[in-house]
Amino acid sequence: MGLKRERNKFYIDEGCFVSEMRNGTSYPLHTHDFLEIVYIFSGRSTHTIDGSQYPAGAGDALFINYGSTHSFEATGMHYANILIKPEFISESLKGVENAFALLELDSFKEFAKMVNQNDRILHFSAAERRQIESLLHLVRTEQGSDRPGKELMLRSL
Repeated sequence: MGLKRERNKFYIDEGCFVSEMRNGTSYPLHTHDFLEIVYIFSGRSTHTIDGSQYPAGAGDALFINYGSTHSFEATGMHYANILIKPEFISESLKGVENAFALLELDSFKEFAKMVNQNDRILHFSAAERRQIESLLHLVRTEQGSDRPGKELMLRSL
């Protein structure tokens, strides 16, 4: 079976899209040209990213660079799939070869200290999880709206 190249509708219409998935069991090897962050609400999974395996569970976030090949096997996983075009965050990131360049922006300096590009996974505390999950809920609500300023609100969130 050949490598699947994902192309989501969000990529044409949006710069950022968050979906929430339940009972994820597996997803075949694929690649795409946007940054993907997988945040796990509950369950367990093993993600394979560029040939390396990363076990993950509730409160973990995995960072998948564009162009990376990846897949996962999961047990009853409930997760958010966050898809971002780098230029959505900053026009200065348009055309960069590594999506992790966003960590060099001033607004991400503090966050950059937490991210190990070789590990690709962050583990959050209970308090951080509540904040992240609240923000993800706000993003999903805003995505479904047609209010003026929607894109600015999504960028801010």
